[in-house]
Amino acid sequence: MSTKKRSTHDLAELGTLVELSPLEPPELPVSIGGLDPEKIREAAVKIAQNRQQVREWVLATAPKLREAREVVADMDDETIRLVAPELVQQEQALRDVLDGHLMYRTSAWRALYDSMLAEGTNLEAIATYMVGQKFLICQPNGDGQVRIGRRSFSLPAETGLTAADQTAVADRFAALSRSARREENRKVASLATLLTPSILCNGVFGTYSLDVPDEAPDRRGGSLVIEIRSIRGKPAITVLDAPTGQFKWALLDHLGAYLPVSDLKKENAKDVYVPGLNPEDGHAAKLLWHLLKRWMHFQQEAIAATPEREELLTRTTVPLDEFLILRVPGTALCEYSGTWSCRDDGKVINNLFLLVNREERDGKSFLSIAECPERLSPFFSPCLGKEFEEGEKFAGVLQPLQAVLQAVYGETAKQSGR
Repeated sequence: MSTKKRSTHDLAELGTLVELSPLEPPELPVSIGGLDPEKIREAAVKIAQNRQQVREWVLATAPKLREAREVVADMDDETIRLVAPELVQQEQALRDVLDGHLMYRTSAWRALYDSMLAEGTNLEAIATYMVGQKFLICQPNGDGQVRIGRRSFSLPAETGLTAADQTAVADRFAALSRSARREENRKVASLATLLTPSILCNGVFGTYSLDVPDEAPDRRGGSLVIEIRSIRGKPAITVLDAPTGQFKWALLDHLGAYLPVSDLKKENAKDVYVPGLNPEDGHAAKLLWHLLKRWMHFQQEAIAATPEREELLTRTTVPLDEFLILRVPGTALCEYSGTWSCRDDGKVINNLFLLVNREERDGKSFLSIAECPERLSPFFSPCLGKEFEEGEKFAGVLQPLQAVLQAVYGETAKQSGR
């Protein structure tokens, strides 16, 4: 089996890795005679000290043994016994503790799993090592309580861990697995291109980014990075990342969820059913459906508003940055890029744009609405047909025009670097 020679340097390194003092077997408390409170307290203290001793030794030893195993990965068992007898001895010592008295065994197993589950750990490599050492049992049928990537594992029966402890270990594995997958997804997401309705509806394979608009004050939007790929032979959508948005963790905690592209044709979320998903992933799939349907509706509104926007743009006489920042007189198209939330009724407005005019008379600037889309007339009704002395930061302008101008000014100043 050995195909690769180890250098003297490698073997010297191995000796350093396993140079740990062996653990003395914990001293069990003597039988408690009667119910002497003092003896009970002394026994309890001794047990706690022994458990802590076991835990500290396992925490120090287990990682070193795993590193040592990496050094001898290409060697067969016989060669390992010859060149690294300390490693074999220490592994047996660890196994003796893990198989020892139940009073200390659970402390040893908890420490073992804690030592393996550090942030940034390569979980796939850890899983392979732990299976080889029988610290995890592979479950090909997928019934194990521990999942790493697409593989399923169970904890050995001899751990003596309670159901709560086993759940805690499984949750640690799950959290690190999700963290590792999110990190991997972010690397892929950095190559994403902008999603279009045509790409989404036609299920064009690739990685795409999109901004989901707000739907209401309590249903905020955010950003998504999705992948369209084949799942069960059909185009399907999975989430790679959700950099912003209140829905972020509802999606990133269920990266196993996916949505068939064909389900976007359905008009009701209750008709969305993805076979093979557990209930939690199923809820995440329905949330993804809602977000994509909202994005598609926003895109349709934007497409419908494009001719009107282009028509207003032909009537401008000054660029927006000069109009707002340099306060140049004339007419400009003021457009808010996000979703506007109305304070009074809680409604939201997308594709918010209008023509604003500035005139100068007697050394003063006056602002007025030159024209706005008919659908926005109710929103701007307090300001239509009126002229306002501008003032500092649009202080003389009536709401809601004042708030819109201030918001568009902020966006423009940021884009222009002023």
